[in-house]
Amino acid sequence: MRETTDGSFQLASYEVTEVTFGDRTSFRNGVLTIDKEELRSLILESPLIEDVEIELVAPGDDVRIVHILDVAEPR
Repeated sequence: MRETTDGSFQLASYEVTEVTFGDRTSFRNGVLTIDKEELRSLILESPLIEDVEIELVAPGDDVRIVHILDVAEPR
């Protein structure tokens, strides 16, 4: 989402070619960098969530994903 000049928000889509963890959250040239601790802190602000583990998985990675309890699309 991005804020417009009248104070409302507009939904925008961005092509992400890579996701990585870093010192700050940013998006540049298709690379989404996520501050893992900042994201964890934001998620844990909810009284409904006791703990969270955040890991990145890319297509082709040799992993097994189990116990996905819920998924929410950020809006």
